[in-house]
Amino acid sequence: MIGAALRVYEQNYLAALILGFSARILAPEQTERLRRALEMTELLRELQEEFMAKGRQQGLQQGRKEGKREVAERMFRKGASVSDVVELTGLSEEEAEEIRKKVN
Repeated sequence: MIGAALRVYEQNYLAALILGFSARILAPEQTERLRRALEMTELLRELQEEFMAKGRQQGLQQGRKEGKREVAERMFRKGASVSDVVELTGLSEEEAEEIRKKVN
């Protein structure tokens, strides 16, 4: 986390340096185009981070659901009822019934 924040700081610092030096060399419209390109790069990085966070969250949710289904399978093999499986795993009755049919 700290490493990522440091990289962002370094990237922003580098972008500021580039813009500062380019203002002396480039025409104003070229400097503006460079500034907009740097802003778009920042926006793309933020979007990438957001999508990665959402992907991790979805992966965690899927893993929890698969874990509940595995527990339900073991419970049915031990003779548990559908209502017990629903109560203890949080699965819906339909999901529990589907798993019970698969196990038996």
